[in-house]
Amino acid sequence: MRIFPKFRFAEVEDLNPQNILAGLLLAVKGQATNEVELMHLSSNLAGPQSDNYMVKADDLKRLIQTSTRILDNLGLDAFVEQASDILTDRQKLASLVTIMDVCMMENSLLEGEKAIFDKVREGFGISEDELRPFEEMLILKNESSIRLNVLPSSYNRAAEGFRSLV
Repeated sequence: MRIFPKFRFAEVEDLNPQNILAGLLLAVKGQATNEVELMHLSSNLAGPQSDNYMVKADDLKRLIQTSTRILDNLGLDAFVEQASDILTDRQKLASLVTIMDVCMMENSLLEGEKAIFDKVREGFGISEDELRPFEEMLILKNESSIRLNVLPSSYNRAAEGFRSLV
């Protein structure tokens, strides 16, 4: 039994769209995220003013630590409930599509991952039918037989920073 309530260290103010996306990705994929997943998360969290459209490795490490702490303290159900109150409908959809994209990069979605993803999707009030067009687009995007296999050199440089996180 915990002496202090779960909410002691995780206030709603700690949650923001970046923490939410990172926390949801960690919830679905687990703590064992690989280098490619971290790079993908970084590119989704960064904006045009960021270095090479990537979040720096140290900043990403802090974000993951904060998101993990909040998720652990709140639990998934409360995390999703609070996230749903904070995010706009477009941000909810974008978060789910980003998680789907990361899962499809591995060409597999484990049963436990699917159950957690469905819990998040339902908590956000988004149906499978609403996600289907995005799923079809991501399947096409991630189809290995049509890839050009060309990555910008900045992506390769960014990978070096993420190796220290895995």
